[in-house]
Amino acid sequence: MPRLNIGFMGGCISTQPGIERKDLFYNKMLHFFEETKTEVQFTISLGNYQSFDTLNKKNSDFINKKDLDIVFLFIRPFPLMPLQKPFIKYDSANGSSKTAIHPSLLSRKLRWDRILTLHQSTSPYCEEIKRKKIALRDLNIGIGIVLGLHTWANRFILSKIIETKNLFKQKKIKLFVISPPKNPESMMANKICKWTTDYLKRQCLKQHISYLDINKLSMECFKNDGIHFNQMGHYELGKILYKELKKFIEQGSCITSS
Repeated sequence: MPRLNIGFMGGCISTQPGIERKDLFYNKMLHFFEETKTEVQFTISLGNYQSFDTLNKKNSDFINKKDLDIVFLFIRPFPLMPLQKPFIKYDSANGSSKTAIHPSLLSRKLRWDRILTLHQSTSPYCEEIKRKKIALRDLNIGIGIVLGLHTWANRFILSKIIETKNLFKQKKIKLFVISPPKNPESMMANKICKWTTDYLKRQCLKQHISYLDINKLSMECFKNDGIHFNQMGHYELGKILYKELKKFIEQGSCITSS
């Protein structure tokens, strides 16, 4: 039977607490293939990253450990948000919180320090967000928009996607980029996710990179926290992946024999 080794590079969505394993998006995708009696043996591998500046290394380590034919790269909202802020909270070496100025305000080069991402990715308020913190964050993001940081952030993320594309091309691995989802817990974060989705859709088309838009999924797909997908969200994501992979398999690409 033909075999297809699939990797998903993302974050907590792959092992999301509160969602049963059978209901996670990749298992829903496999279920759709079982229903249609697709004669392909699938192997699923999961990877994660916390900061876009380390994405290329994370992807390199991922594909060196796994024999992959395809990788789906999620553009995660959590490491996306710090890229938009002129004033960024981070954790110093002694554990205290400090505030840094966005690196691109001093130099427009496409550089980033992962320490500026980790506070956002590990902060407890990712689960229990307080309205005051959201309001302050949205103000910070709003100032960043005035300063053009959303444009800088999109260019920075695209540069990392292109690095990934070139890395995978050397290994003959097919890359699919998955857009940020909605971020309904915050008006400004939601706008950033939409702008990033639309920008990357245009640029990935120019770069001949396969792109999946999951920003179009409805508000009904989210848990009450306005951040994470609920069971319906995983179901709908699994359906999108199934349809895209089905077309890919019918083309006979990247299929190996058992």
